[in-house]
Amino acid sequence: MYILENVSKKYHRRNKEIFALEDINLEIEDGDFLIIKGESGSGKSTLLALLAGIQEASLGKVFLDGNDFSSLSENDIAKLLKNQISYIPQGYSLLPNLSILDNIRLVKDIKNENQEKTQKNNRNNKINNNLANNEVKEIIRILKELKISDLIRSYPEELSGGEQKRVAIARALLQDTNIILADEPTSDLDKESANIIWSIFEKANQEGKTVIVVTHQEKLNTKNKRILVLEDGKIKKEEMPE
Repeated sequence: MYILENVSKKYHRRNKEIFALEDINLEIEDGDFLIIKGESGSGKSTLLALLAGIQEASLGKVFLDGNDFSSLSENDIAKLLKNQISYIPQGYSLLPNLSILDNIRLVKDIKNENQEKTQKNNRNNKINNNLANNEVKEIIRILKELKISDLIRSYPEELSGGEQKRVAIARALLQDTNIILADEPTSDLDKESANIIWSIFEKANQEGKTVIVVTHQEKLNTKNKRILVLEDGKIKKEEMPE
């Protein structure tokens, strides 16, 4: 579980202190589905980055399963991101010179330190030679759920923005961690794509994963989900599941 104790994140701009987050106290239980909402600039993405360990709190403490993030080395944080946390950032995070299959497999290659990283010159031969492989079968299964299995031989430049986001989510699911953090995963998507992504997160949560999603969208199925609303870097209100 996560515990945040009096957490603030501040920046210095033109000799002034700017607080992105201020005095946040929060507990997130294992298996929670937490939606973080708020206007642009309210601190949503900053809070998610602190939960991922990719930013450090200026004040206060962030704990994950009793581990204080501020006491962890960069190596320890990297291990968390490989083994416990799948982080889906805003924007598009796919490598342009790798096929969709190789972009997804890269997660497994990084997680398995004894396996050589996927390289550009492996492209189509690797796809053809490994279609019978259990790992590739699992990738195809996930891509089918996301309705993009026909794109497995494609490259990022050939995909729409929504399709690229679905690939990034497939990559996070294949990482098979207990925690999924997603920053605006359905922004700028059509309704069908947004619903597909949302249903995938709901299924992952039903399977026991902790899912934390930053979003500004209003028309979402929030039943049985915990909602945290931020305003000016502070918790404005919190709604617990029914």
